[in-house]
Amino acid sequence: MSKVFSLNSDNEFISPFMDALVAVLSYKGDVNDFRTIQGTDYYSNDDWGTRVEVGPGEEYEGIKLFGTTIVGDKFKQLVDELKSVEDRERIHFFVNRLGLCIVGRIGHPTISAMRINDYFGWSKYGVKLPQDVTKFTVWSRADMHSGETLIDARGMSRAAEEALQRSLEEKSVELAACKKELKEKNVELVVRKKEMEEKEMELVACKKEMEENNVELVACKKGLEEKNVELAACKKELEWSKRIESLQSELMEKKDKEVETMKNQLLAFKDILRSLIDH
Repeated sequence: MSKVFSLNSDNEFISPFMDALVAVLSYKGDVNDFRTIQGTDYYSNDDWGTRVEVGPGEEYEGIKLFGTTIVGDKFKQLVDELKSVEDRERIHFFVNRLGLCIVGRIGHPTISAMRINDYFGWSKYGVKLPQDVTKFTVWSRADMHSGETLIDARGMSRAAEEALQRSLEEKSVELAACKKELKEKNVELVVRKKEMEEKEMELVACKKEMEENNVELVACKKGLEEKNVELAACKKELEWSKRIESLQSELMEKKDKEVETMKNQLLAFKDILRSLIDH
């Protein structure tokens, strides 16, 4: 179990130290003086005593006040809040268990007193002041008794105004970026539209060319059919020519045989005549 440092005295103050720690310092004087003295360079560094470092890795890893223990994430939140005050206001920041705040400008040799009511509240960490704490009525806060967060209207208004200004600046940047993008998109749209028109023109030209090719194809088909008809006629005529040549060949052969027969008959007739003449 984590060991915690108990803030049992109103004279014990904590202050952010390094990145994740707090330092516990003891005020040597009468803490009641802070109720009446504010905003003066009155308390010197010599008025502060022993320092104990509290946080992760140290002997004490958290703090305890009025029965409430602050460790782990809650302790980190506390350190971050204390550091944010120092970073924002450029001051050294000290707070005790009652919420009493002591601040001093960074680099200044002395420390000034200032009311915690303007800077800090313990209730967000679950701390509740005992009901019998009355001697510090000036410093006690209603939210610390009830355990509720005190609403700092002025701080919230300033924070809201700053947040609104940041949001407005962010929206202005976004709007400028959107306008730039819209302008680029419009230019791109014009280019795309022109490309589309060119593609449509190419499509019309392709359709026209296809129609012309279809006409040529029909004509070619018709010409091919006519050529097929002519080829069939030629084949038929060739067949007739072959048959005629065959007939002519047969007739020539028959005629040659007849001529040969007549020649033989004529020679025989001559022999008969010669025989008759000799007798």
